[in-house]
Amino acid sequence: LKGIAHRVNSESAVVTEKLSDLKMRSIQLQLSVMRNRVPSGEQDCKDIRTL
Repeated sequence: LKGIAHRVNSESAVVTEKLSDLKMRSIQLQLSVMRNRVPSGEQDCKDIRTL
């Protein structure tokens, strides 16, 4: 039982790692899209607000 639990834990850890990586990528994508849309004057304010 311990071996099975350990394997499940390590697999779920890998899954959460992949999920967080995906989240980071989508956030970076959203930021770059926003930067492209926003004129340079408003860019700094938008960045501060998202942080």
